Order: sequence, then structure tokens, then C-alpha cells
Amino acid sequence: MAQQSTAGKRRRRVSSGPPPTFSQRLQTTWRAMRRNKAAYLFIAPSLFFFLIFSVYPVLDTIVFSFQSFVRGARVWVGFENYIDMFQDEIFLKSLENTAVYFLGMVPLGVILALTLSGLIYFLPSRRLQSLFKAAFYLPVATVSSVILALVWSFIYEPTFGLLNYLLSVVGIEPQFWLNNASLAKPSLMFMMHTQWWGGMIILLTASMDSVPLDLYEAARIDGASTLRQFFSVTIPLIRPAIAYVAIIATISSLRIFNEILIMTKGGPAWSTSNVAYDIYLTGINAFKFGPASAYAIVILVATVVLAILQYRAVNIEVEYA
Repeated sequence: MAQQSTAGKRRRRVSSGPPPTFSQRLQTTWRAMRRNKAAYLFIAPSLFFFLIFSVYPVLDTIVFSFQSFVRGARVWVGFENYIDMFQDEIFLKSLENTAVYFLGMVPLGVILALTLSGLIYFLPSRRLQSLFKAAFYLPVATVSSVILALVWSFIYEPTFGLLNYLLSVVGIEPQFWLNNASLAKPSLMFMMHTQWWGGMIILLTASMDSVPLDLYEAARIDGASTLRQFFSVTIPLIRPAIAYVAIIATISSLRIFNEILIMTKGGPAWSTSNVAYDIYLTGINAFKFGPASAYAIVILVATVVLAILQYRAVNIEVEYA
């Protein structure tokens, strides 16, 4: 007890002191770096390339969003790019489509991946689990998005496509899946739903494997069904994995590009264009690097805000009792 009270007084005395100044924190950091200088030497090459090829382009894009590229020179224009951006009907349509992609893919996709992961995890045989996980993951690991976009372009082809052939078998007229403004965007989202979630299923099932079996046993003793165990035991204990899946899905939904470029080129009537594709058209095709940088900053801010909201919506701290 005496030791505990002494330790408590020591903790209170340390915590009641003034906070360290910036100079003191800097000196502490410098001493720690000197003690671990060998480790910093080993990571220096990777850190150098990270700063040059990741951090610098982001910072330069932020600066470029306030500039314009005129006759080979960068001219400072202030907030003009941002003002013009929100007066551009094409950009506003792309921004709306980007929001639709997010709403149509992330919530449903996370629920779909979580449901499939639960069905796989509760299979009685480990071999069956491995079989289904491999079946969902192999297309993601072995086929690129470009190849999948080309394959689905053939499936959606209005004259000899596989989907219209299957519809004709049951007496339904062929549809112009990618040439109809009301069908093109849902067709793209359906195609991406079929290819996205293999990796997420692997992550979620691996997280489910980390849940202690004693908790399931206790739930069974209390009379909980398998479905009840999934909602009351599994989901609360894999919240960090669910948050990670949701954040990764959000980032992917906001930067869809290959599928749009190959399958629709933003049409018809800009019904499938998004901000990522608008950045390509504005920056690469039209050489308007200032406005394109402003578009990139908008999508970056949207990604960060959505990721923070999702992170806070799911309680990340999980403790196994």
C-alpha cells in the first residue's frame, strides 16, 4: 500500500508540472534520433523517395490549384480556379456522379462483404471456407481492372453482348446498357460490385478468426443462435476491420477511372463522369493544370472528411473481456 501511495504521489507530481515547451520537445526528439541514428540511416532511402514522389506532388498540387499555366509559366490567380469550378456545370455533374458512386457502392458493398464473410466464416469445414475465399479473391488478385472493363464491355454490348442474349432467352428486349443515360451508371456500379469485394472478404474473415472462441461458446450456452452470435459477438469485435474496409471502399469509389475511360468515356451526356475522370480531361487533355489541381484538392478533402467521419462512426477501440 505504501508503494502504491508513493507511486501515486509521484504520478501526481509529474502530471502537475508545466507541460514541456516546444524547444524541450525538440531536444527530446533530437536525442532520440541520435540514439537511433542507425535505424534512421536504414529508412533514409525509403523516406527520401516517399518525400519526393508522394509528399512533394501533393504539396505542389495544392500550390498549383491557386495558379494557372499560361504560355509555359505558372501564374498566380488566387481562388479563381475554385470559383470557376463551382460555376462549371460539367464539374458539378461530375461531383454529383461521384457522390452517387459513393452512396451506391460503399454502404451496400460493405454490407455485402460483411454478409458473405459471415456466411463463409460459419461454414462447418475449413476446406469449404478456403474454397469460397479463393473463389472470391482470385479475380481480384489475377485480373486487372482494365481487363475486367473490357470483358464487361462485351457483356453489355447491345447487339451481341452476353447479357442481352440472356434477356432475349426469357423474352426481354435488348437494352443499351452503356448508351442509355439512365442505365449506364447503374451498369457501371453493378460491374464494380462484382470485382471489388474479394480482398475485403479476406480481411473480414481473417478478423473473424481473431475473435476468441470462448465468446461464441458462452453465447451458445446462453441460447444464442448463429445469427444472434454474428450480430452480438462477431460484428462488435471486428469493428476496426469494418472501419478499414469502409475507408478503403470510400477511397476506391471516389477515384474510379479505368472503368469510365474504357467503357463510357463519361457519357452518355456526362451521366457516368466523375471528378477523377474530369481531372483527366481538364489536366491531361486540355492542359489546364490549375483547374485540374483544384479538382484534385476537392476530392482529396472529400476523401479525408469521409474517412474521418467513418472512423469516428465506428468505435475502433475493442477489448476482449
